[in-house]
Amino acid sequence: MLVDFVTHERPQAEAGDDRLRKYPRVCCELLCAQAQSISDALFQHEELLDSLWAFLDQHEPPLSPQLVSYCVRIIQSLVSQKITASVAYLRKKERAVPRLVARLTSPGVPDLVTKLAACEDEPALRWLCDAGFIAEIIALLSSADADAREIAAQLLLDIIDVSTGPIADYFKRADFVDSLMRSIAADTEDQKSSFLFALPPMTALIKKYASGSYSDAAQLAELPALFGATATHLPDIDALLGGKGANAEFRLSFGTLTPPLGLLRLKLVEYILAFARSNHKCVLDVLAISPTLLTVLDLFFTYLWNSLLHQVVQDLLLYIFRSGHLGVILHVLVDGKLLARIVEAQKASEEETKISGLPRGYMGALRNISAEFESLVFPASGTADPRLVELAKSTSGWSDFVSGPLAERRQIESQLLGGRKPSAGMGADDFDAPVPTTSDAARNFLAGFDDDEPDEGDSSSDDDSDDFGDSDDDELADGVDDDGDGDSASDDSDSSSSDDGVDDQVEYYCKILRGTGSTPTAVDAAAASASPDAVANTVPPLST
Repeated sequence: MLVDFVTHERPQAEAGDDRLRKYPRVCCELLCAQAQSISDALFQHEELLDSLWAFLDQHEPPLSPQLVSYCVRIIQSLVSQKITASVAYLRKKERAVPRLVARLTSPGVPDLVTKLAACEDEPALRWLCDAGFIAEIIALLSSADADAREIAAQLLLDIIDVSTGPIADYFKRADFVDSLMRSIAADTEDQKSSFLFALPPMTALIKKYASGSYSDAAQLAELPALFGATATHLPDIDALLGGKGANAEFRLSFGTLTPPLGLLRLKLVEYILAFARSNHKCVLDVLAISPTLLTVLDLFFTYLWNSLLHQVVQDLLLYIFRSGHLGVILHVLVDGKLLARIVEAQKASEEETKISGLPRGYMGALRNISAEFESLVFPASGTADPRLVELAKSTSGWSDFVSGPLAERRQIESQLLGGRKPSAGMGADDFDAPVPTTSDAARNFLAGFDDDEPDEGDSSSDDDSDDFGDSDDDELADGVDDDGDGDSASDDSDSSSSDDGVDDQVEYYCKILRGTGSTPTAVDAAAASASPDAVANTVPPLST
């Protein structure tokens, strides 16, 4: 009876709201309670399991998505309790795996498939592989349904994360890698889309196979098949990175990109980063003789404002510099002319800054890359490679860039944010306190303003000295001209001008306290005399 409520839908005219919604939900909760007696009863009566698994087949009329989700939840509960018995049941059913994968777009089915792949029963996992479990999911990457492709890619990522035993071994097989890379020589948009969804699982596998520490012993043929396939297909990857077949235009506020970078090329650069960071010398040997890294550099300098690309390329170059592999380092520096391009980019950025006020978007990444290269030329310990030293000396403008813009920026970034280093004993008042500056006179002047009590010699009362309080509001509300000049509107204008003047003074002195404003001698002299009027008359306009 409980199973019947979640597997058979009644027409709206024949059933009330309880039968359609409440009873199925309550029955689902009861069957998912992981009570041993309930799960034993279900496996002892396979006709009940048949009713639950019947969601895989097309119903006439089909089950509602809500009932399908109930069925999947109950099956997930049974799989988590009795994984061996669940797989044994599936093995009796014809084409159970293809039928299950075909329903991946149904709610909860991807989680169910992940639970099956995460089991620790080796015979069950071996049967799943032999039944085409992974192959069926990969086939969906070429589906015409965009949702199915996205779900299949995410499911592969989840399975890679939990895979052990036979499934983990299956991922290392050459036929599996070939099925993933079959769309790499993409000529059509559909093929490019299929390869785009295949890239995240490939990247996840490369990261999973990465060595814990740098290794120069392993050969490429000894690594999982994905490494050898990547080395073989580097020309195809390079063609895609170069924008093969791309002719679209994308208009942005700073100009038109022809073509735009696109998600496919960004994911390819991320894949190259994961490939290089696998900590295998043989991988860097391959990259040192491939034009792929040079194409990546071209993309970096072409797309000035793509911060995602800049971050990935920065991580790639920093890893290369820190690897100690001189072959790939010199490939980037000499063949890629990296140092000269950095100097040119700095000059171009300075020219654009004079016009727009903004430096080019990649300058932050270039400064980090330049600083890392300088650590190779001037190592903290040991001796620098003479070829790197000579390259730095022979590159026109490099020494000026290092001693000028790079040194200035690094000096700024080395200063403590806020002017002090936080400590455990600091309280809220310590953080709110102004940062000490050299303008003692200005600080003394501002300290003269006390909200609680007037300065000595100030004979005006609190009511008379409230220039910015309720008096102005009352004047506007009553239409009364307190000045006696017959023009209440002009009084309001005068009040606004006075407010603006005070705001200008406050902003000016805040700049002084923060260390971002200048401190004219006249202001210091007036502040020293503690005369607000004298200081106000010497406050320069904000344009200064």
